[in-house]
Amino acid sequence: MSESLGTAGIVSAGDVWSLHAQATSADLVLYNGKIATVDDVFSIREAIAIKDGLIAAVGANELRNRYPGARAIDLRGRMVIPGFHDTHIHLGGTPDATLTSTKPRRFAELKEQVSEKAKELGPGEWITGAGWDEYHFTEQRKPLRGDLDAAAPNNPVVLTRAGGHSSVGNSKAL
Repeated sequence: MSESLGTAGIVSAGDVWSLHAQATSADLVLYNGKIATVDDVFSIREAIAIKDGLIAAVGANELRNRYPGARAIDLRGRMVIPGFHDTHIHLGGTPDATLTSTKPRRFAELKEQVSEKAKELGPGEWITGAGWDEYHFTEQRKPLRGDLDAAAPNNPVVLTRAGGHSSVGNSKAL
């Protein structure tokens, strides 16, 4: 008896999970591994069959015998997990809310730039900026929420570090 797994169209027939209960061929079978299925209970299976770049079936090592014409790879206990595509983008542009002046060397300069932008935009408007690097500051430390709170208490502020992998925000932004 088959049981349904939501809307994915996957059915279970014993210990084999298959996109097509009667799948007759596969291009590749990975076996003797730990296959993370990410089903409702995050089951770990031993083998996976691939057909035309899609998962045809997941199950026990006997799955290898079900597709004798497929290329077979012994995983020797290694794990296979679902993949993802990380686009890893850094958004750009210079909207009016962005600080465009030169990179400050002291916190006083940074606070002044933020304060001037707050006056220009008015209360409640977002202020953004990028390019700060704590190693270029005389104080040799990262800006903190309190630094930005003091500079623009009535505006949300987010400033992204050089490289784009971290940011600091003030209380309004947080």
